Amino acid sequence: MSGAGDTRRILPGMTQTIKISPPNLSAFQRRIFTPATTYLATRQGESRILAICGRRKGKTFGVVNSYIPSAFANKVSLAFGAYSEKTTRGGWREIVTYCSDFIKQFGSKGWRFAPEEDGSIRFPSGSTWDRISFTSADAGRGMTFHAAHIDEVQLIPHGNIAPFLPTLATTQGLACFTGTAPKTWKEWNDSQWWIKIIKADAKERAEKYPEYVVIHEPTYPEDIGWAIREEDRSSGRNILPFDEYKRLGQRQLNIMRSEMGSEWYKREVDVVLEPPLSGLIFSNFSNVRIGEYGFDPSLGGRILVAIDRGWGLAKSVILFCQKYTVTTMLDGEPRKKNIYRIFAEKAYTGSVSSPTIVRAAFAGIPPGHQFMFFPDPRAKDIHYELDMLGAPSFRPNVMVNDGNEIVNTRMENGEVEIDARASLLISQARQYTMLDDGEPMDTNNDTCDALRYLVANDRLQSGDSQIESAFMIREMSEAGIAVGVGYLPLF
Repeated sequence: MSGAGDTRRILPGMTQTIKISPPNLSAFQRRIFTPATTYLATRQGESRILAICGRRKGKTFGVVNSYIPSAFANKVSLAFGAYSEKTTRGGWREIVTYCSDFIKQFGSKGWRFAPEEDGSIRFPSGSTWDRISFTSADAGRGMTFHAAHIDEVQLIPHGNIAPFLPTLATTQGLACFTGTAPKTWKEWNDSQWWIKIIKADAKERAEKYPEYVVIHEPTYPEDIGWAIREEDRSSGRNILPFDEYKRLGQRQLNIMRSEMGSEWYKREVDVVLEPPLSGLIFSNFSNVRIGEYGFDPSLGGRILVAIDRGWGLAKSVILFCQKYTVTTMLDGEPRKKNIYRIFAEKAYTGSVSSPTIVRAAFAGIPPGHQFMFFPDPRAKDIHYELDMLGAPSFRPNVMVNDGNEIVNTRMENGEVEIDARASLLISQARQYTMLDDGEPMDTNNDTCDALRYLVANDRLQSGDSQIESAFMIREMSEAGIAVGVGYLPLF
């Protein structure tokens, strides 16, 4: 069971003594756990912990376990928050899991446990743990907390965090900030308050920020290896020498680097703090293979069709893709790699009806092959036509910059092929530019949007964990998501 701390308490209305065993923590996690539990128990030491570290390093596990002893031993108010309701789900899910473990062991008496419905947990001790969001400056207004965990801090405007901190004032509460490196100019500017703390030298930090414990480091093979070992331990599997887990950790980092691409990996895993890149969005377009890449039935795979709905001067475009698989070698072992072959495009200028677009999309699908539609998430008229025909489609609204980064990574890895006759896509992709405000150009980008729907949403629909955990789904289509695979018959 996931324990936390070493504390004993006879809970109200209970006759048994609750003993919480110390958790198994990595050396990194103890750098969060030790100062946090010390401060919560004594109100001595640093009251702020800033951990800007790589993905899968175990930040949340360290913070959550440090709060649990106080929740059982005292009547305290705890908070967990991130930028929005959706971005809180990952970390909150871990909290729910830990608390569920305690209920399984000690029984449900004294608990109020409806975390998914109202985002609140009440402990038998009277402690509460609340889920909040930082979408505005009103987060937590009127509430009082003894400790707060603010996750994915790079996504939250400082103007939404600063008004929250007085909720910790009267309790002399603890605040733990966790996250990775910012990626857009907006995130970079909003993160300057904590970037200054990290970049301060020892003397400046001691003078200006004495209340802060600062941890800024990448994810190491040992971090991943530790997590793999703990998974083996909890599953009852044989425990290997730690050097073997370190090797497995390095292998997973190599896979992450391959899947994420160099820029994404540098930010999310190495947590390099530098201003976002400007200029070409598809900076790896030179790695795209362009040639006679028409549809090839011998390759197998399935057909992906992306539709970007244009209005006014913007074009409506359809991209046809054959997604097939090749085998490559990684760390001396064979590994499957997807190839996205854009074998045709169709574009409309001016007014065109949605039935016309959808008929053309169906007409371009080779008969007898699996297919999936990835339409513009905002194009309700296209959604309606697809739904009327019972066409399988997937249409989450992936955030633009995140989706473009996925496409650029696939280009970097040599996973994109484009038929030379898809001239509009080739031309627009080569000129697709990031503006000074960190947002992509919004003209002559129709095919780039369609390519993003196709590649990013396919990765998401296929269960790409890198994408799912990056908090990129902004909203789902109001019409829902029709997931499945269709066939056109052979004639």
